[in-house]
Amino acid sequence: MRNRLTRVVSVLLAVIFSLSAMPALCAFALDETPDAGEQPPAVTQEPGDGTPSGDTPAEDPPADPPSDPPANDTPAAPPAPVYVPTEEPSSAIEQIVIAGYRYSARDSYFYVDQSQAWQGNYGYNMAYDLVAPYLLLEYDYVRVFFRYEDKDWMIQLWKGQYGLLFYGCETGVYNKPASDDEDNAFTTYSRARDDDKPFIQTTMYHDPLHIGNYERELTTPYERTWWSTGFKRGHLTIEEPANELRQTGILTFRNEELANLFANGLSECGFVRSSDKSNLATDTYCIEGCNVYYSWQDISQAESTMGIKVALGTSIFLRFTAFMAALLLIAGSLAGLGMLIILI
Repeated sequence: MRNRLTRVVSVLLAVIFSLSAMPALCAFALDETPDAGEQPPAVTQEPGDGTPSGDTPAEDPPADPPSDPPANDTPAAPPAPVYVPTEEPSSAIEQIVIAGYRYSARDSYFYVDQSQAWQGNYGYNMAYDLVAPYLLLEYDYVRVFFRYEDKDWMIQLWKGQYGLLFYGCETGVYNKPASDDEDNAFTTYSRARDDDKPFIQTTMYHDPLHIGNYERELTTPYERTWWSTGFKRGHLTIEEPANELRQTGILTFRNEELANLFANGLSECGFVRSSDKSNLATDTYCIEGCNVYYSWQDISQAESTMGIKVALGTSIFLRFTAFMAALLLIAGSLAGLGMLIILI
């Protein structure tokens, strides 16, 4: 238990350090980020003609991945993978890496550089999500569990507020040796490696006014990875739940069996299956061969911490009020004593 607690504390300290380093990267981005109108357009490319967008070339995707591009910036359904030529960072800011984070001028967002993702050394467990709200990390999440090839798998989706400066979304793929023991808060899953890593693309939409107008804010490259991330500067108007964010995406697995297991896991989490990937409603998914498309907005397995925060905040306020009253009482007593001494 002591080793587990030590491990969790070390990871949390590393997370806090990485979040504190991000504002420095923001300072550069404010001067170097191109205007929205100057962003290079995405180039649709058929699979096999190049490599997906990213900082390092990815392996060729499985056969017959979807190739139709999104019709507009705010579709109701998740966009199909958008293939763009791999290119070197075009500005000085894109070459800077701080605590594993890098900036992308395309859609103006921050992400974790897979070649320097130190977080992968620690795996993931439920304790991180339980502690996160008390470190100003307010996010919704969905965990999908299944067993395949003598491994227990966990695929997790996140979206929400990350500290005071960023909001965003993530998709992570993890597994561990199969075990019949029941998971607890410290049961750790390791990052997926080699062929276990699917091809992932994630798109985040934002409706800050809560009027049902979700506008696309970022789309990550379609690449083989265990962790797809995207973070924007700003703050959500309502943090809990984070349903002013909508996350859509696609995961392309190495075979249909894995895709079916993930899809069944989505059903167990409350997602509804759809037969048309081009018209996915909220909290639905569609499976086509090795590809699983999803649209996620309202479902959340995150434990509500609002009651605890209100109770804690009330306790702090009452204690502070009592402390100030005591100070005033002491100050009044000293003033009265002083006046008495002067009169005598």
